[in-house]
Amino acid sequence: MNLKQRVLSQLGQDNATFLDGISNPEDVFSRGYWEALSLLPPRLILSNLHPPINPESLVTNTDPDTSLPADFNLDEKRELLVFRTAANHIMDGATLSTVRFITKPCKRISLENSKRSLDTESIYFATDNSPVYWYENVAGIQLIKTAPITTGWTNTGADAYMPNGSSALQVYAIKRHIFTSTEVGTGTGALEDFPLPDSYGVQQTHKTLPEELEGLVIKKIAHSFLVEIIANAAVQEEDSELVTVLSSEAQILSEMIQTEVGQLSEKFGEN
Repeated sequence: MNLKQRVLSQLGQDNATFLDGISNPEDVFSRGYWEALSLLPPRLILSNLHPPINPESLVTNTDPDTSLPADFNLDEKRELLVFRTAANHIMDGATLSTVRFITKPCKRISLENSKRSLDTESIYFATDNSPVYWYENVAGIQLIKTAPITTGWTNTGADAYMPNGSSALQVYAIKRHIFTSTEVGTGTGALEDFPLPDSYGVQQTHKTLPEELEGLVIKKIAHSFLVEIIANAAVQEEDSELVTVLSSEAQILSEMIQTEVGQLSEKFGEN
């Protein structure tokens, strides 16, 4: 059963053309799926996500991912977990004696509090052992910024570890997936699983959503379609009784979604 058929089944529709009045069904699928992912506790998705580059690993000069990031572009993405790694090697003169790093999860704070986290005289001053992050708009792009300030590092020589004085981020994130007509089943060869592209949107490495969450996702996508159908009906001044019936169905779906999200958050939310 393809995605379109599953949504129709959730809506109790055996009419295959029920969604055909929507001019942009792929957009509704994409929006509903993205909104569903935003409701899920991050730890539920993490194990099914392709891992980002680990700053503690040896960085080879031939690896295409030789740059370890100082920040993170959030365009069409959602971060689930942010680690900051600072090099803390033991040196013997100019020679690396013992490879050592300080890697800690970053706590999210507001932009207003970011100034305090960078103030050495503040009790909220962030250190390598207590890093924080926030969202900041830079030239129209929303970025993840940190305290302490993260330097990033690019290996331009022989195989090496990130050196002392350098730091980098490891961001577990998902990238928004844009469904095509083929994937949702208005074409052929429809998708059977929901993709979870990694933060770089690399399709050949993406994994899929845990199967036990697909029911909730289908409900959210179905709800998105109902909202769209109701909006179109209102604009076109269609049968008010039909609008009432669809609105009632949308309300029921919304309550079911809230209940399931609450149960998942209670079970898998942060301790």
